[in-house]
Amino acid sequence: MKLFKRINAGDLQLADNRKRVGKMLFYTTLVFFVICAYKITKITITGKIGGISLKQQTQELYKGRRVIKAKRGLIYDRNGKPIVENISSYSVKAILSKSFVKGEKKFYAQEKDFYKLASILDKCCGIKKENAIKIMEKGVKKNLYQVEFGTKGRGLTLNDRQKIQQKMQEQELEGLFFDEHPGRHYPNGEFASHLIGYTKSDEKKEENKIFGVFGLENAYENVLAGKDGEAIYEKNLTGNMVPGTQIVKKKSINGKDLYTTLDLRLQSRLEILMEKAQKEQRPENMTAILMSAKTGEVLAMSQRPSFNPDTKKGLANKSMNWKNIPFQDNYEPGSTMKIITTAVAQNEGKFHPNETFIAGARTIYDKLIGDWDYNDQRVGIHQKTFLQGLASSSNVAMTYLEDKIGDKLFNLYQQRFGFGQFLDNGIGQEAYGNLPKIENPLDMTMSAFGQSIDVTGMQMMRAISAVSNNGAMLEPHVVSKIVSPNTKAERKVAKEVVAYPITKETAQKTRDYLTQVVKDHEYGLGYSKVLEKELYQVPGYNISPKTGTAQVALPNGTGYVANHYLHSIAIIAPTEDPQFILYVTIKFPGYSDDVEMLSKITNPLLKQALESGTKEPKEEKKRATAKVSVPYYKGKSPQDAENEARHDVLQPVLVGDGTVVKEQSIAAKTKVQPNTKIIFRANGKMQMPDIIGWRKKDIDTLAKLMNIDVKYSGKGVVAIAQSIGSYLDIQEGEQVKVKMGKLE
Repeated sequence: MKLFKRINAGDLQLADNRKRVGKMLFYTTLVFFVICAYKITKITITGKIGGISLKQQTQELYKGRRVIKAKRGLIYDRNGKPIVENISSYSVKAILSKSFVKGEKKFYAQEKDFYKLASILDKCCGIKKENAIKIMEKGVKKNLYQVEFGTKGRGLTLNDRQKIQQKMQEQELEGLFFDEHPGRHYPNGEFASHLIGYTKSDEKKEENKIFGVFGLENAYENVLAGKDGEAIYEKNLTGNMVPGTQIVKKKSINGKDLYTTLDLRLQSRLEILMEKAQKEQRPENMTAILMSAKTGEVLAMSQRPSFNPDTKKGLANKSMNWKNIPFQDNYEPGSTMKIITTAVAQNEGKFHPNETFIAGARTIYDKLIGDWDYNDQRVGIHQKTFLQGLASSSNVAMTYLEDKIGDKLFNLYQQRFGFGQFLDNGIGQEAYGNLPKIENPLDMTMSAFGQSIDVTGMQMMRAISAVSNNGAMLEPHVVSKIVSPNTKAERKVAKEVVAYPITKETAQKTRDYLTQVVKDHEYGLGYSKVLEKELYQVPGYNISPKTGTAQVALPNGTGYVANHYLHSIAIIAPTEDPQFILYVTIKFPGYSDDVEMLSKITNPLLKQALESGTKEPKEEKKRATAKVSVPYYKGKSPQDAENEARHDVLQPVLVGDGTVVKEQSIAAKTKVQPNTKIIFRANGKMQMPDIIGWRKKDIDTLAKLMNIDVKYSGKGVVAIAQSIGSYLDIQEGEQVKVKMGKLE
């Protein structure tokens, strides 16, 4: 009985438990149902889940986006002749997926056709047949949708594409397809290649985007590139665009066109002359620059070795110099520097053409300074006039002139002529050069004849322009204007005088003295007694040349390369009313005994330039001027700030020798006219800039930025004299007296 009672009690307990579980399940289900109902009701009312709009998500699922590519700006010569054009290039690929069919038609590359397809690629774009087959076979094994064929399969022209398609059609083959890419075409081949540069595509980040990697293409990337736009559209179930649904969300902004100062005719002629000289002389490198003596516009510029930016031929050459040498390479110029030494001595009243000195050799601080002909027993130690010393390129003559000038003043003049300072030309990575230290008097002496001083080719052009342009030193420039293809508004680059290191009279007399380099048939190094002719000449014109032969310093700075020289020539033409400055250098020529090697470049180029002149650009119609919205330059390095200012067609002036721009004379976002002077105050020690030719407004701005006091005298619109000369140290609170007047 007790057993049955226990069993009945257990049954009752189990039944009770079942009831409890049933109730729990019921209420749990009810709560879950209520929650679900609440959620569904909320989603139905709000159309959102987790804060995300279902409608928006659905729209996103059926929304497509397309990048609207901005057109890259073009590059022209000064007369609007194309130097760089936009083209399309193509890359070839093989579709391997067997799903790529339509009806019974197979559009993929079939294994039975691999050999034929590879043969076409071999013939049309140089992809080796065996490699092409291997690439396709590996793709099949890995079950890839498509394969590409490396560098040989990219950069194909429209002609290449058409050839491949034609051969496929003839053999009734399928499987090869093409992707289109934006590209650049350089129609003139080797044409100022280091200056213009080239572009390439960024295959890792954005396959269809090209960017500059060299020259103006790289330096002016922010000007040329433009900004891409964006369009949105509706997609159908297959992922294709529904017609008529595209909406432009953001318009693309095409890049601006760059007009260089180059003259197509003169540049083409120079390239031919340089190529011939390269083959004959086989030098380590050569450079040539032709510049307008009145405006500072670079009309032609070339260097060797060079490359073809279209085919890239020459870029793989180990001897190819990746530097734009005239802007980016430091070197000791040698005797062409005697132009500047003579001008400084004349300006200080220390050069007397008929005064005599003992030529041949001179010992200075235990170092023997010898003339090039000192070891010639027929010459040796002898007497010359200083004019004969200039004509014969006497190093000794220059040491005596430097003695008369004095180390401190000569060093100051070197700075006033722009040496030791980069050209804020917008090119980027421009070299500064190096001045000798006043504490080393031997180096100061040697710098008078072009050794122990490092310069760049463009610094030489800038300095010589003061002699050619009657004392007004010009800033060389390679861009003539920047034009917006959208608005047609433009920013023209104006002629810029950066300093007045010498007087008009000094410049004229220096040019006259230089004519003796060819006119003096006894001492002039521009005259060949063997050939009995003036080596540098343009029939019907007087020219002012100066030759140079410089030792080349070893990379470690411990001495000079034995028996190897940098040969150069600088010519101002014509003497009386200069139109052109031409500067040519040849480093380590293979046949250095050819006395005419430089004249084979200079004479025909100057003849063409002087006889045909430079054609001024013809304006089809007057264009509006695009104002400049001044950027924020503070915090940048002075070199970056000045280069960026050039890109905006502003004229930067730097005060302070520090590494960071602390102040700018025009506030950011202010709209100004192109070629407006903008002054940057850097940290560090201040030196007084050359303000000759400045207007009162700019001088007042400078005074405020430097915290100095300016006292004016005289009547006139520009400064003609300053009490504290350029490149002299100046402190805050100091007074500068400025005389206003009119420049000749």
